[in-house]
Amino acid sequence: MRLSLILSLIILMLVPGLFAADPGIRIGTYTDAGEFFAGVEILTPLSPQVYFNPNIEYLFIDYGDLMTLNLDVHYDFPTRSNMLYWVGAGLGVQYFDPAEGGESGTDAGLNILGGLGLVTRGGIIPYTQAKVVVGDVEEFVLAVGLRF
Repeated sequence: MRLSLILSLIILMLVPGLFAADPGIRIGTYTDAGEFFAGVEILTPLSPQVYFNPNIEYLFIDYGDLMTLNLDVHYDFPTRSNMLYWVGAGLGVQYFDPAEGGESGTDAGLNILGGLGLVTRGGIIPYTQAKVVVGDVEEFVLAVGLRF
């Protein structure tokens, strides 16, 4: 599991070199599970207001490894300020590997999300985002992050 996490992170971080994309980091909580997470992301424009935002989140749990791969797309509403507002959806895949015995498993779900950010003078975008995961596993996720 740890090797696949490392390889996934490396692949995700190489993507910006191939496209006009912005990397980012995020932290937050999966409120139903009551667990903290950290993640990385890539923001790739598909059009002036539509963005592809694949990301990986690793949850810090005591009873095994829990990681999500999210293939989200979101729409940024046009504004006349440095504020950003978006809504989106995407596929979420969750992988769980228990620490002691038991079976590992993969579950899929639909991510529904919304967020807001602030474009700073240096081009760094701090943001906050809420996400609802609907499917095999249901979760409510709160995150804060930085896009570079």
